[in-house]
Amino acid sequence: MLQIMRDNVGNWFIKILLGAIAVAFALSFGFYDYGAPKVVALTVNDQDVTESEIREVQNRQTELLRKQYGDQFDKIAPMLKLEERAKEILINQILLDQAAREIGIEVGNAEVQAYIQNISILKVDGKFNRQAYQYLLNQQKMTARDFEDQVRHDIAMNKLRSLVTANAQVTPLELKQALSRDLAKVKGAYLAFNAKDFEDKVKLSQEELKSWYDQNKRRFLVPEKLVVSYVKYPLANYRDQADVRDDDIEYQYEIDRKRYFTPERVKASHILFRLPEGASKTEIEAVRKKAEEVMALAKKDGADFAELAKQHSEGPTSTRGGDLGYFAQGNLFPSFEKKAFAMKTGDIDLVKTPVGWHVIKVFDHKDASLTPLEKVRGELRARLVENQARNLAEAAAERAFDLAAQGLKPEELAKETKGDLGTAGPMPISGPVPGLMGLKELQQAQAGIEPGQVMNVLNYDGGSIVAYIDKRIPETVEPFEQVEEKVRLAVKSKKAAEMAEKAARDLLARLAGESDPGAKLLAEQGAKETDWLGRMDSVKEIMASGALQRALFMRPDSKPVLTAPVRVGDTFIAAVKTGFQKPADSEMKAKEDDVKQRLLVAKQRSLETKFMQDLRASAVIKVDASQ
Repeated sequence: MLQIMRDNVGNWFIKILLGAIAVAFALSFGFYDYGAPKVVALTVNDQDVTESEIREVQNRQTELLRKQYGDQFDKIAPMLKLEERAKEILINQILLDQAAREIGIEVGNAEVQAYIQNISILKVDGKFNRQAYQYLLNQQKMTARDFEDQVRHDIAMNKLRSLVTANAQVTPLELKQALSRDLAKVKGAYLAFNAKDFEDKVKLSQEELKSWYDQNKRRFLVPEKLVVSYVKYPLANYRDQADVRDDDIEYQYEIDRKRYFTPERVKASHILFRLPEGASKTEIEAVRKKAEEVMALAKKDGADFAELAKQHSEGPTSTRGGDLGYFAQGNLFPSFEKKAFAMKTGDIDLVKTPVGWHVIKVFDHKDASLTPLEKVRGELRARLVENQARNLAEAAAERAFDLAAQGLKPEELAKETKGDLGTAGPMPISGPVPGLMGLKELQQAQAGIEPGQVMNVLNYDGGSIVAYIDKRIPETVEPFEQVEEKVRLAVKSKKAAEMAEKAARDLLARLAGESDPGAKLLAEQGAKETDWLGRMDSVKEIMASGALQRALFMRPDSKPVLTAPVRVGDTFIAAVKTGFQKPADSEMKAKEDDVKQRLLVAKQRSLETKFMQDLRASAVIKVDASQ
């Protein structure tokens, strides 16, 4: 297939055969330790993948996921199977690289340079800045060649993705069907049965409670706990050793220039005259004339612009006199901003945006400004001192770890390295450690470590530590006598929910035989009727009621009674569809572009997935059995 594609790169009929998993395009290879021994873990079409490559990708994934999940990461890390995930990413990426080479995709040096020079964080005052580029390389611990190779790779992947998805298209019929489905509305009658209303009717025996407890013991599991000793290397001990020079501060100031830059701003108010969706030229002109009439009033001597806005504006700011406050460019409609920034203080003018005509009055201009270095020198120095202190503390902990690995006990290590000795626990593995705020890696670091052994260096908000496991307390189950009341409440809630569900089911069964089930349901005490609901709407009186409107949409007009209650928490809802409304042509026209784009993206992803599946199916992947 790739040979055909290579010969037909410009052939649109061939391009539709391509497809790939979207996440694989976004991820590139890591930068590997070429000095380390090459231990091959697997091969992909005769291309070796080493253990160090897998570790590099795994480490990068760990960093990304830690940022995504925050404090929850250590708790869920074992379930994420990070090593397997890293292997899958590498296999997919290698297959995509091989495909790109076979097709003949090339990336020139000029493309790479243009891409790098257009990266926003590498610009100072709108121009590419070499100091910022070097700082980025230093932060990422990369050479310029490494970075440019990665950029070249990313551009190649983007080109491959463009080839893959080039022939994705949405037909008029598909668009019409999607618009009809997405913009339709439904109405229903419903009656909610809350489990709490049935709790007084629940009767429980001691045997039931004990039986439920025996079947649900894991709900009362007390997780494993740790007792640890640690030697702490706090930042406070290393701040005095930090060596921050003036040129370091000046360099950091240049890097952080955007932080201290305040763009030009305008203070303005407006009076909005809305245009109907899909407005014709006649409607646009009519609204314009209306706006011009009010603008003429605003320009009269002594006119109160705020009062005119309260009387005439159709926008959300009307209640505060149309006041928009100060705003910089990039926050409002481009045409609105272009007009406002071109006006002088006191000017009143008219501008059109996608939502309507605006009468604008400018009240003030503030020029762009940059906070001088001298005003933030102290802040920058403190930040750089903190960074250096953290590096020094971590380096001290790494040296201490080497000593601990040679057999030094916590007390001996603290004395030898002038660290602070501490203990913590018993405490849950996944919980916070008293006195070590921000310690996040404990759950991962303790895996496989026996009492008396030392863990890898751990960092916390205030520095770094070397920690030993003193004791492991195995997980246990709380005895029935201690949790009897919790068990009673759980069983009562369960049985009450069963009663509520039965009441809802019985009602639906009766309604199914009625000629007008909606009217019959509304005659029940407590029954209500919804407003017209779109697919993204919900019923105000019911939390998380998306399930109800989805169930109503699924019922055909000929069988409006739900076949089963909708459960929302401990509430069971019996409902009947009472109406269905097709969207108007004007509404479909207004949403056409958005829906078409959504369908196109879905088709592109489908093509990507299909191509990746084809690559995997034809690939020869061998895993080293010794790994």
